[in-house]
Amino acid sequence: MISFFLSYTKYGKKIGSIKAKNNISTYALQFTVQVMGEIGEILIQLHPAPTVEKVLKIATKQQFEIGISVSVRQAVNYTFDFGEDSLSTDVVTDDGDTKVTHTYDKEGEYNITITARVFEYKEERFVHVTARPCGPPAIYFPNSYTEKDPQIITRGTEIDFLKIRVEKPTECSQELVDPKYLWNISPSPVQPISKADLERASFELEPRRLNSGNYSVTLNISYNDTKITQTEEKYWFNTHLRVVSSQLVASISGGSALEIDSSTKTSLKLDASNSFDPDNRDGKLNFDWMCRFEHNSVLAVPDELCNSTVFVKLPGVGDQGIVTLRVNRFRENVTYVFKVTVSEGSRSESAEQRVKFLPNIPSLEIR
Repeated sequence: MISFFLSYTKYGKKIGSIKAKNNISTYALQFTVQVMGEIGEILIQLHPAPTVEKVLKIATKQQFEIGISVSVRQAVNYTFDFGEDSLSTDVVTDDGDTKVTHTYDKEGEYNITITARVFEYKEERFVHVTARPCGPPAIYFPNSYTEKDPQIITRGTEIDFLKIRVEKPTECSQELVDPKYLWNISPSPVQPISKADLERASFELEPRRLNSGNYSVTLNISYNDTKITQTEEKYWFNTHLRVVSSQLVASISGGSALEIDSSTKTSLKLDASNSFDPDNRDGKLNFDWMCRFEHNSVLAVPDELCNSTVFVKLPGVGDQGIVTLRVNRFRENVTYVFKVTVSEGSRSESAEQRVKFLPNIPSLEIR
């Protein structure tokens, strides 16, 4: 094994090769190195979206936006040359992030030069723009997420946020053709998505349609401008989703606090049957009941059910969503806290209800 070291004085993609040979044969290995400058990686985002050929095609007098950022957050000075006779635009940033807007009043092909400077070091990036009176519709994509940093959604959530916004040129006397959409999700859901749903301007799925896991969602848009230029424009969008199990919903009917008359022969009903799993409304939940009281200065009662200032398992109660308890098995003028934990597999969620047992609570009747 051998080791060697290289250093570069200029940024950019570098291609090197290693050749090994003996008396019998020769073997060559080629490798690529991306040399980053002092600015790091420069990211440019265009709104509306460019075509798959990375060309921004817009209508004349239509405003567009260029967003630019750097991977090494630092003060960066930018110069935007929009390829016209007008003066360039200079922007000074503290962190390397900025946005600029521009419009072209005349039809033509334009090359935008973006120069980024950090002290004496500089890099250039280029954006090609085609402007014409009846340009293709302006297409605005939603935020895109990477495979390493996907958008997190829960199984019980409806997916309706991947919506494409399309704006047609306002100063165009001719009727324009609507874009065509084709969505794709990988891996495919167990229950196939209909062709009609995959050809809409938004990607929508009802809750619990996707199992937990990672997904890649892509969109191909084609705009066949047959009435004007006989050309087809294509756009492409990609994002990543991670579907995770929803949090269980635990609840006890009656709210978080109740007062119960301890002098009657009635029972205390604890009802957690409205708890549910957003991922499976028909699924069976497990129930675990516990209790504690807040002070112990009151004399105990015979056959007391809950005799602890810390949570203990409620005796004689099985795995059930509704529990009925005799009032005379609790102390008067004492506040008890009842806690239910609902679980399904590795997921669990809890809810509490405070109940105070008071003697002779007056009743109120409204007629």
